[in-house]
Amino acid sequence: MGGEYDLGSGDPNRKDGKVTTFSNLFHSNHGFFGEADQVSWVNMIGKSANLTWDGKEFGKLRIAYWIVDKHKRQDGWYDVTGALKEGASTESITNERFKDPYVQTEKGALDQRSVVTLGKNLFREIDLIYSFKYKGILWALGGSWIFAGDAVRRKLNDDSISPEFRKTQFLPQAQFGYLMMTAQF
Repeated sequence: MGGEYDLGSGDPNRKDGKVTTFSNLFHSNHGFFGEADQVSWVNMIGKSANLTWDGKEFGKLRIAYWIVDKHKRQDGWYDVTGALKEGASTESITNERFKDPYVQTEKGALDQRSVVTLGKNLFREIDLIYSFKYKGILWALGGSWIFAGDAVRRKLNDDSISPEFRKTQFLPQAQFGYLMMTAQF
């Protein structure tokens, strides 16, 4: 049994000339913040509980549950490479704390949201990984189920957008799977 807690700071105002968003040197986070590689160690709080069973010659089975939130609601969602996924979640680039939360652009979308309308949770993820060694080759079979949090849902299913401009509803979940082999010599 295990648990993990990770925090990478975010920036409440990306336009003020001060950078407070943490950025790690190498963004190779596979296996650290979920198997599906949906987030970097930037503007995030990751919490995980996991269970690993070691069956010796029968292999290992690992189950993990992740909750990934934004550290600062105003900052964006950063993908596994550390790049900003601008527009993929609710954000307020200039920290519009007191702005009218329902002022729309000419296309019917909110330009800058007030902090009260921003979501915190990016996603929840369930990972299942089975690995075993056979004739010098380590095999791993993994699968992940990802469920969108309020920061993503509020952006994609935005009720504040005028109906004539609103995008279609999205399915708030995704799946990811892989089969990997590693030659050991």
